[in-house]
Amino acid sequence: MILTDIFKVMKKTIILFLFFSFLISPGFSEDKRESLINTNSLQFTEAISKVTQREQALPFLDLKSNIETGKLLLNLPSDLPVQYALSNKSKLIVTEILNNIYKESLPDLTPVINPEDLVTSQNSEEYQLKRILESDFKEQNWKNAYELFTNFLSVEHSEKIKTKAHFYRAQVLFFQDKYKESFMEFTLAGNSPELETKPWIDTILNYLHELDF
Repeated sequence: MILTDIFKVMKKTIILFLFFSFLISPGFSEDKRESLINTNSLQFTEAISKVTQREQALPFLDLKSNIETGKLLLNLPSDLPVQYALSNKSKLIVTEILNNIYKESLPDLTPVINPEDLVTSQNSEEYQLKRILESDFKEQNWKNAYELFTNFLSVEHSEKIKTKAHFYRAQVLFFQDKYKESFMEFTLAGNSPELETKPWIDTILNYLHELDF
């Protein structure tokens, strides 16, 4: 199709050449000669545009093998860099760097009791919570404290008291190195603005990250 268009242009070029040669011969006025030149020049430009411009670009073929034989063509420039395997020493260095990228200066966590939860109350559920906190939780008897909080939560309580119980049971699990279970408990207590769970959750995530490596 393109060759046909080129031949047409060549034909028009020859015709125009003969035409311009005819124009410069004697007997043509300047006005008439200029009018004819402008008209035919426009037609010539349009013909050239049809050949040189395409509505859709031709596809790019990145040939890696011979079309006839199918054999791989060697010494071709590659768009992708050559891949090299890391040595064991390099792997250790990279792993150490990755382990320390997001590591923050985390606080040393100690058991936390909200002061208002130790205040004597006539409310039954608040009183039960206070007894657990003042006994096994305060004495860091984590196994017994976990059983007490689990029994406490097995009974229906107000949303506020349940949230506090989850917060304290999360700490009990944390100090038993049960980080995944502790994380879940802290998320249950995360809706309370008076309970600061962020330092605990950040520390747990850091521990879990280290355990994965």
